[in-house]
Amino acid sequence: MSNLYNTKFEMELRILLLLSCATKEWLTQDEIFVYDFIVSYGKEFEVCDKNLHGDSSFKFGEVSLRNSIINEAVKDLVVRNLIVVEADKTKGFFFKISNSGLSYICSFEDDYTEEYKRIAALAFSKYKNSSENELLNMIHDKAMGKRR
Repeated sequence: MSNLYNTKFEMELRILLLLSCATKEWLTQDEIFVYDFIVSYGKEFEVCDKNLHGDSSFKFGEVSLRNSIINEAVKDLVVRNLIVVEADKTKGFFFKISNSGLSYICSFEDDYTEEYKRIAALAFSKYKNSSENELLNMIHDKAMGKRR
């Protein structure tokens, strides 16, 4: 039996879920990483009362691997026209879910999907005024054991 956890396929599904409920129309790849990490470990970021991906003392060890998987997943989603990319010469690349991506993700009806979307809405609300750099620094500080 193959493992679906921490795979590109799983990340693609989570990216689509995240983009489907984003409060900003366009997100950078770093914002996708940050918000997905916050949703996965919402308790750590005081967004909700439990971690969707369980309690683990190694959660911050996932950062490098997760970034790599997100990079591959984003490329694949763009190629498959499930997300749209827009380039800005000074700010880089931005992504949003396409109509095809919305149609695809709307077919998902399970407890995980609903909980992911609920926590994502809380995360977007809590951090709506935070910059991308502030969010990345917050994760870095937590990984280093610093309190914010």
